[in-house]
Amino acid sequence: MITDVARRYESHQLAWGTLQQEEKRIWKPPDTGQLKINYDVAVAENYLCIAAICHNSLGHILMAKSNRMVGGSPIKGEARAARLACQMAALFDGQGINIEGDCLNLVTQVQDEVGALDWDISGEVVEFGDCYRTMLSGDLFGSPGKPTWLLISL
Repeated sequence: MITDVARRYESHQLAWGTLQQEEKRIWKPPDTGQLKINYDVAVAENYLCIAAICHNSLGHILMAKSNRMVGGSPIKGEARAARLACQMAALFDGQGINIEGDCLNLVTQVQDEVGALDWDISGEVVEFGDCYRTMLSGDLFGSPGKPTWLLISL
């Protein structure tokens, strides 16, 4: 339970900008011939606003999706946004795709197959784990490789 509270506290701090960030990073397009899907959440006034945007290597937007739902948990919003990104990636089957987000708590749970999952996002974590393994095998996205959504850009 203490781990869950600590995770939620850190997610809240990250969502509201109360943690010091080391440096601002500039968005970089994917390698030539690749696509990049960035996802994120905004939390305000009891709503979660999620979004996923797909760019090509020239930086052109190929697709953008968003959704708004009642809620206040930043990690739940990040999990929902990552789910939206995975669904978007499936539409571009056969192309190299990088999925990138900034929620370390979510990524840690996806990578850690033996640790306890945050009950609030356990369904999404299982789904992302399946997506991750499929991406590594190359079955869904053409060429195998480590998806960058597991390499956090804070």
